[in-house]
Amino acid sequence: VRVCSFAMMGAVGWFAFGITTVKLPWQKFHPETLAAALKEGRPVMVDFTADWCATCKVVERTTLNTDATKEMVEKYGIVPLQADWTEEDEVIDTVLKKLHASSIPVLAVFSPARPKEPVILRDAWSKATLLEVLEQAAQSKAAPTPAAPMTDVRESRSSIASR
Repeated sequence: VRVCSFAMMGAVGWFAFGITTVKLPWQKFHPETLAAALKEGRPVMVDFTADWCATCKVVERTTLNTDATKEMVEKYGIVPLQADWTEEDEVIDTVLKKLHASSIPVLAVFSPARPKEPVILRDAWSKATLLEVLEQAAQSKAAPTPAAPMTDVRESRSSIASR
């Protein structure tokens, strides 16, 4: 029984904290980086994670740092940002509160077409769900850039939606 328990603990530890072969081009999260990418018309995914979070590590291995996700990121120019909550961080605390999240992992996927309405994935999610959400965010960016008067209307709708 002990041998089986140790084997299970080892397998879980390796799976959660082992080395991944695929690595996305993660950038450190800053609200300014998020805003700049959205302004450029690029979708953004923000991974709220921490070194001490076992579930975060499993999600990273099974859904985030995978070939399929990397292909999607490269195909659509999605900007991957990582909000590392390993150490207390006021900025990350504030953003998590705005997203109505009190725990991690959380993945927020922002579309440039709806920057104030991110899709939020909480706790654990499948690779299929992640890829679907990323594709939807990327497809919505494919819309033509509106002229100045339309920009004002879109901003008004975003302001209403965020109330």
